[in-house]
Amino acid sequence: MNKQLDIVCLGRIAVDLYGEQANTPLEDTRTFRRYPGGSSGNTAIAAARAGARVGLISAVGADPMGRYLRKYLDAENVDCRALTVRKEHRTALAFLGMLGSEIDGLDYYRDNAADEWIEPSAVPGDYFNGVRYLALTGTNVADPSTWARVSPIVDAATRAGVEVVLDLDYRAALWSACSGGLEGAIARVRTVLPGCKIVVGNLEEVALVVDGGACEGDFELVRKLGRDGASWKAGKAPPHQVAGHAIEVVNPVGAGDAFLGNLLASRVSGASRDEALRCANAAGAIVATRHGCASDMPFAEEISNFLGDPDQHSPALAHLHRSRARPRDRARILALACDHREPFHQLMSEHGRSFEDARHFKSLVHRAMLAGGDLLTGYRAGMLMDPLFGQHVLDALGHDGVWTGRPVEVTGSRPLRLEPGANLAASIHSWRPGQVAKVLAWYSPDDPEALMRDQVETLHRLQAACRSAGVEWMLELVPPAGKPRDDRTLRQGVQQCYEAGLMPDWWKLPALSTEDGWLKLSETIAAHDAQNRGIIVLGAAEPMEVMEDRLRSAGQQTICAGFAVGRTVFAEAARQWFAGLINDESAVTAMQHNYSRLVGAFTMERTETCSA
Repeated sequence: MNKQLDIVCLGRIAVDLYGEQANTPLEDTRTFRRYPGGSSGNTAIAAARAGARVGLISAVGADPMGRYLRKYLDAENVDCRALTVRKEHRTALAFLGMLGSEIDGLDYYRDNAADEWIEPSAVPGDYFNGVRYLALTGTNVADPSTWARVSPIVDAATRAGVEVVLDLDYRAALWSACSGGLEGAIARVRTVLPGCKIVVGNLEEVALVVDGGACEGDFELVRKLGRDGASWKAGKAPPHQVAGHAIEVVNPVGAGDAFLGNLLASRVSGASRDEALRCANAAGAIVATRHGCASDMPFAEEISNFLGDPDQHSPALAHLHRSRARPRDRARILALACDHREPFHQLMSEHGRSFEDARHFKSLVHRAMLAGGDLLTGYRAGMLMDPLFGQHVLDALGHDGVWTGRPVEVTGSRPLRLEPGANLAASIHSWRPGQVAKVLAWYSPDDPEALMRDQVETLHRLQAACRSAGVEWMLELVPPAGKPRDDRTLRQGVQQCYEAGLMPDWWKLPALSTEDGWLKLSETIAAHDAQNRGIIVLGAAEPMEVMEDRLRSAGQQTICAGFAVGRTVFAEAARQWFAGLINDESAVTAMQHNYSRLVGAFTMERTETCSA
């Protein structure tokens, strides 16, 4: 069945490896960060994030980098039906040293590149039905062998009434390596201009290809003018022109791809040429201020915010991008929490059991979660697990794609201390992707000022480390023993954290006791962070009947993103197992039964997913 598309991108896709050291030539760069890349891949993601329905025609190798690209494109809702896998070719790579100049820093690894072997036969016969634009890059035209393979696809799109848009995409190293050198490449690109509806290029590209030869055709010409904005010349009317943005450039490589993707997406949505230019120009400016290309393409909300307040250093803009770029899993999390360390030390001491025994019991809790999680429909099973006793479980959870929270606090610390200590950033950076950093802060709104300042500073270090590593974090806020735990106190604690600049992706809180308490807390979170994932309800070792009652209420709250309950589920089974009173199977059965009871309480009379 044909999936209706607005825009199809045809051409290069690769993996970009960008240096992490600023103002450093490639040969001196120590470490790299990986992103999807290639002009057509970047443009496809930019247009998809802008709201268009996008397809990509290209090819990757049957290798880990190819699987990475396919997985990323799927997550961005880019249609990959015409993205082929070439067993005999490799996914292309591009390295970039962060010198502030694309020409100086880029080094392509394209020998035997898969995206030079795009297969026309892989494009479904009805693929172009209803498509508005085909975005083609000059680099795919410049090489004669590549153009021979992709030109039938362009012909098919033209016959289907699709408007061809050519991004000149001049790459000196790639064009000069083509048959006939640079002049031969330019001549071939000029031959396709008459068949194009729109031609897009910067001043250098337009001067080289369009102005430098007798180019026929009535194509519309879009010039990217850098800091001076952009212009659109259509027919004999005066050109449309918009002003540019004064920005500090971090990486110029993806700006043109962001520009094109947003230009076409804006036109598809009905924007005028002026409006499309403004959106495209803003998108290019935003991406140029960031380290990556595809991963840093802005979403429509970011562009709207930037046009209203063109501040590249805006914390609100950065937070919006981080929030929108998170995986869009909207299922509520029903987690079995077993990230406890101190209770297991106590059990080991009381019963003369070993470290290996504690590790084994963590595996039994994992089995109980899997057995109960298999019954979930419309929800997502999860676990909180520590690396001390449960590293093997953390590894298994990552392999199975289970939602995973990982603790970082020193148990019972007040003021808060973090287990990785001075190595916090490096530790979190080494985690398997997908793990959420969970931190428990014993926090009361009436804490002494010095204690509150100390705790907030520690949480800011954690927040910074998580943002740098691209890791989500969850703030578990619990008033210490002897302090009030009523709804007002919890709401006040959340409010104070926001006022201190803390923006966790998730909250982990005790269940609130009243409908009014839930409502006011929801309003507090929405007022400070409309993108927040929501509240995960904790257990605090409450009796089963009490916890069931609280989860029945929590399950009805839109702001509640699920639960993470531990000792209510496993404490009694652990006591008996460590004492040698029950075996593995009995422990798993008891814990599965308890977990299933909590799942049943939370999901009773409600099957829809949360809004986080």
